[in-house]
Amino acid sequence: MELTIDSVNSAGTKIIIQEKGRYRFSIIEGAYTIYEKELNKGWLTLISIFINKPLEFEDKGYGPYPINEDATIGFAEMILNYDEAESLSKGSSIVRNLNQDDYVILAVPDSYYEDNSGTIKIKIEKVMNDIVKGGASPLAITSLITGILWFIPGCSPAAIICGIIDLVKISKKESSPAGKGMDIAGIVLAVVMPIILWLIISASVWALIWRASALGGIVN
Repeated sequence: MELTIDSVNSAGTKIIIQEKGRYRFSIIEGAYTIYEKELNKGWLTLISIFINKPLEFEDKGYGPYPINEDATIGFAEMILNYDEAESLSKGSSIVRNLNQDDYVILAVPDSYYEDNSGTIKIKIEKVMNDIVKGGASPLAITSLITGILWFIPGCSPAAIICGIIDLVKISKKESSPAGKGMDIAGIVLAVVMPIILWLIISASVWALIWRASALGGIVN
């Protein structure tokens, strides 16, 4: 999901989380100025993030200013050049654990929004837990091992079930993609090897039958 945060919007941009998980909020591009653009006083990229609470403002002497945000991303220092400001903050990100139906508000922190100019584009994506980013998951390892041991009763179904479950979890970014090859290998072994064995046995039986028939014909 990508959102464009308009610097003149004092209410911010609100999103509702559809699925529990870890979410990364990162800046893709953009910058804004809190002064009239013609004054050329510089550009900012700072974005305040509020989770499950409305924007809260406090008068700091120069007007109401957002406070008690849960996180910020971007660069807080004023940069004279737009491209430099954008470059400094591009890729700036945070990761937060969120539940289904949580809401998040992203807003430009300022006390007077009417003279602001510019936008920030934010990317919001569900990410894997850090714990599963590295190696293959236990499901993938189990799928491969039971696939190799397909000839043991119960191993083939286990390989198929574990492999499919892990592939689904990988597609949802809930499991490490490092185990995808193991899942596929385990499923293939569990499916293909019994078929090959059945073909070999069937071919052997037919060969024996044909040979017996041939020998019977010779004897007769």
